[in-house]
Amino acid sequence: MKSFIKSVRHASSGLKYFFYTERHAIIDAIIAVIAILLAGIFSISLTKWAVILLCIALVFSLEILNSSIEKLADYLETKTDIQIKYIKDLAAGAVLFSAFISLVIGCIIFIPEFIVLLK
Repeated sequence: MKSFIKSVRHASSGLKYFFYTERHAIIDAIIAVIAILLAGIFSISLTKWAVILLCIALVFSLEILNSSIEKLADYLETKTDIQIKYIKDLAAGAVLFSAFISLVIGCIIFIPEFIVLLK
């Protein structure tokens, strides 16, 4: 049990560091809060809630991994290196792709709700 608690503390420390040091963390958090508020306002189904929460988790997880990869790459290679650039670009691309798909999913879920509200 002590090792589990220690692991949770380390993970919590990583999340705290992420939110205090990465500007995208705040942007992602604002968008996540907006999505959660809209989901609550529109009283979406449990399935749609699950999809929204999975999208939020995916984007945050990939942002954290991207930040980790960038920090590791910068630590290992301080000079400009084309391979390091590709590694960092690929990690950033994963975040961009997940954010774009999450946006599409958000539109699929929320646009019909707005249309009903406007009628």
